[in-house]
Amino acid sequence: MRDTLPESKFPKALAGALLLNKNGLPRYWPIAWRELYGSSKAESTLQKYFADMEFLYRSVEQRTGIDCLDAFITSLDFDRLRPILQGIFIELRHSGSGSNERWQRITAYLRHVASQLGARNAMSKIFADIDVTDCDGKPNRQMKPSDLRAMPKLVVKDILQLVDTKSSRNPFRSRDNAYRNSTLVNIFLELGLRRSEVCLLTLQSLKRGRDPESGQIRYWINIHEDASAVGETRESKPKIKTVQSIRQIPVPSKLAQEIETYITNFRGRQRHSFLFASQKSKPISKSMINLIIKTISDNLSPEAVKDLADRRRVKSVTPHHFRHTAAVNRLAAFVKDGDPLDVAIDRLRGFFGWSKKSEMPRYYAKAYFETLDVKWSERFDDNVRRLRGQDYVDF
Repeated sequence: MRDTLPESKFPKALAGALLLNKNGLPRYWPIAWRELYGSSKAESTLQKYFADMEFLYRSVEQRTGIDCLDAFITSLDFDRLRPILQGIFIELRHSGSGSNERWQRITAYLRHVASQLGARNAMSKIFADIDVTDCDGKPNRQMKPSDLRAMPKLVVKDILQLVDTKSSRNPFRSRDNAYRNSTLVNIFLELGLRRSEVCLLTLQSLKRGRDPESGQIRYWINIHEDASAVGETRESKPKIKTVQSIRQIPVPSKLAQEIETYITNFRGRQRHSFLFASQKSKPISKSMINLIIKTISDNLSPEAVKDLADRRRVKSVTPHHFRHTAAVNRLAAFVKDGDPLDVAIDRLRGFFGWSKKSEMPRYYAKAYFETLDVKWSERFDDNVRRLRGQDYVDF
């Protein structure tokens, strides 16, 4: 917490802003910084620095579970500090206006105290690594509209409202179709599947098992061409894109329950084993998916359409926008879980089925650093429809 020692009760050299730990004791390095570097700064500027220091100490404690930043600094434990600072940079990227200035003050503070330990270069290297990833090291660098076709938060929320089966705005009048399309959209947003992968899903694709450690039921989806599938009648047969696209993807329990509810109550009896069916009781096709997404896009609110045009310079959404959106948010979830960026990128590669040589994960990493406003904080295998809540990565 922050406090101020009044000059009326303390010597002038001791009076002024300071930062206290939970026990009410002054933190060492903020006081040292104030005496060495803050004496020439205006009181209002000092208050901003101490507010940002408070944010920094609190953020480190939230990520580690203990109040340890001063210990990390004093012991020059940069290996542990680096991923924490990277996570804080990402959180600031989420937070909107004022985060550039906060990040600049945090870096100035840490460079100054590191200098007192003869480690300014080592501390600067940490920030340089982050700067290379982001190109300019600014948490709110404005992205070019051509960089990525991901959907803004307002658009995603409007889509979710549209496909809500209880919404009066739902453009799909058949209850069965409305529930099918709601499930379809949530699969796209949560899992980021390609159209062909969705078309290949069968009644057997969703799996469940008990976690041996927690005892909880976990769900996953197998993405592959099921040789046992029956009733394939599509002229353009969906195919797995690459060998790397054959994979298993964890599925949030609520999404799994939605899929099971669709199968039980809304899919109806079909002569094929594919998960999604058309009104004519045939396996859903990629062109049908395009039509479903176009119908949703055509019914977006004026506010969502304007936001899409302002942020992306496009007037409609496509199925692949959902994959872009899922990829950037999935990376955010991995990093928030504590993964260093390189580990998170490798996990993203496996999750979305990209080859080891593919540059797509790093492309999304670039988009992630350039576009986030609000963090996702739930673990990817425990999340409960994050897109319906507050923790969403805005674009």
